Amino acid sequence: QIYGTPLPGSITGTVTTGELDEPVADAMVELHRAEDPEIYMSMMSGPDGDYEFLGVPPGFYDMYFSHDEYVPDMVTSIEVTSEMNTTVDFDMVPRGWIEGTVFGWEDGETEVEGAMVYLHESGGEEPIAEVTTGADGMYVFPFLMDGFYDIYAMHPDHDPSSYLGVEVVQNTATVQDVMLDLINTFGLMAGYVY
Repeated sequence: QIYGTPLPGSITGTVTTGELDEPVADAMVELHRAEDPEIYMSMMSGPDGDYEFLGVPPGFYDMYFSHDEYVPDMVTSIEVTSEMNTTVDFDMVPRGWIEGTVFGWEDGETEVEGAMVYLHESGGEEPIAEVTTGADGMYVFPFLMDGFYDIYAMHPDHDPSSYLGVEVVQNTATVQDVMLDLINTFGLMAGYVY
C-alpha cells in the first residue's frame, strides 16, 4: 500500500422481513457516502437475502434498502474501518394493502361479480391500479405505500360508488367493502305497441 493510504474495508449483511425473519431476495441495496445523494455502490440481495460491498474506503456511509413489496428505509452513519468488515443486517417492513368485497344487487348483501374497482392516489385523476372482482366479489390492491387512496367501483347493473381518503398503513390490511346500488329502473314499462 502507499504510505498513508489506508486499505479498504467491507460491508456485508442480510436483508430479512422484520416479523418472519425470512430472507428478502432482490432487495435493492444502495451505498452512499455519508450525506451524499450519489450512489457509490449498489447491488441486489441474493436468494438468501445476503449482500456484500467489498473494497470500501474507510469512512462513514449511508445505506438505502428498497423492494416493491416492502417499505423503503435507510441506515445512516455506518462506519467502515481499514481491513475490517462491518456487518449491517436489515429488517424490511411489508407494505400495506387494501382489500374488500363488492356487494350489491337488490338486497345489498350479494357479492357482485365482474365489478371494476379502480385505485387512485388521494385526489388523483388517473387510476394507479384496477381489478375486476370474481365470483366472490373480492378485490385486493397489494404492496401500497403509506398514505391515502380513493376507490371507485362500477358495474353495468349498478350505479357507480366511491370511497375517498382510505388510509393505508405499513404491514396492515385496510378492509374497505364497497356497496353498489342497483340502477333504478322504477317507472319503466314493457309491452307491445300495436
